[in-house]
Amino acid sequence: MEKIKVILADDNKTLSDFIIKNLEKHDDIEIIGIAHSDEDEIKMIDELKPQIVLTDLMRNGEYSGLDIIKNYSQKNDSPKFLIISAEIITVDIIRLSNVAGYIQKLNIDYDKLYNEIKRIDDDMKGTPVSEVHIPNNKKTKSNFFHNQYL
Repeated sequence: MEKIKVILADDNKTLSDFIIKNLEKHDDIEIIGIAHSDEDEIKMIDELKPQIVLTDLMRNGEYSGLDIIKNYSQKNDSPKFLIISAEIITVDIIRLSNVAGYIQKLNIDYDKLYNEIKRIDDDMKGTPVSEVHIPNNKKTKSNFFHNQYL
């Protein structure tokens, strides 16, 4: 089984540790990098070539995570970005071609986070939505993120 390669980019080290601890429980996800600064995030994306980047929009009081997403939206080989943020996102952010999802940072549901990563991976592989499996052997035909926000 090929693992989903993920980078986590967030300046909150405590939250990052919780996210990593919960994602490491899953055999199909490989955390290939943890970035606590913009420079680290850019370097890891360029060098490690993740499939998915879990990123916060605001770091150190600035929307630098958003700037990184916008920069990579112009590239053909951009990873998909799953935004994990306390910030409210706008339709303009959602419509960036490389933004694949959004999870509110407050009270993160780790099962939902895992399911979103799996959904994004399935979307990238072109798996038909009717074949996307959710734990407990349930299938879903809904794409919550896109149905909710687009």
